[in-house]
Amino acid sequence: MEMMEKDENKQTPLELREKATPVVTNEKKTSPESSKSEAWHCLGPLGERPGPFIPALLKLWNELNQGAKRYKVWRVGHSPEEAIPLAEALAQLFPDE
Repeated sequence: MEMMEKDENKQTPLELREKATPVVTNEKKTSPESSKSEAWHCLGPLGERPGPFIPALLKLWNELNQGAKRYKVWRVGHSPEEAIPLAEALAQLFPDE
């Protein structure tokens, strides 16, 4: 029997993070470019809270997974009450893409 490969479209940010090496810093940065290196927490549709993740990893996960649209995110150091839809955060972080 052949082993079935895991469908990349079903991976969570946590599974994608295992393949990447995120850089998380505690420094406060103000330039738009530096905000792409800030870490973000996620809030899933079932209340799960994976993360934190760097924006590039969230962007990749959003592109590979239709379910990502149901997640909300907020910056590390901010409150979960400030969470916004993942698509909205990515539009702010990557306005030209």
